[in-house]
Amino acid sequence: MRMTSMLGVVLTAVVLAAVAPAAPEGSAPCGHEAGETVHLRTAPSGARPALGRLRPGDAVTVLRRSGDWYHVTAGTGTGTGTGSRPAVRAGTEGWVPLRHIRPRACAPGDGRPHPPAPTPPEPLRPTARQAEAPGP
Repeated sequence: MRMTSMLGVVLTAVVLAAVAPAAPEGSAPCGHEAGETVHLRTAPSGARPALGRLRPGDAVTVLRRSGDWYHVTAGTGTGTGTGSRPAVRAGTEGWVPLRHIRPRACAPGDGRPHPPAPTPPEPLRPTARQAEAPGP
């Protein structure tokens, strides 16, 4: 009975790992970034004043979510500074619609921080009692 339960847990983990979306080879999730040019707003509304623009690939730190908006802090080297909207300074907090923010993938050696690699699970080994038991 115990072996059946363990087998179920292992099979569930294998299925979930196969279904989960994979990051590009050699990369890991590493925060968030703007997916396209978007205004950083003073409040979660398109009618609120813009603090500036984020361009695609600009790093942001997501602080919280409110409805369809993220409250974010702009990372270093952000903003376009074109038109009547200035570049966004690093550390500026503001609001961006959810649809304009995406997970950021980091490749080894790109200078960005990387989360620790997951530790692979220990292989299952039969107990002494299971090893001595006669086969089916």
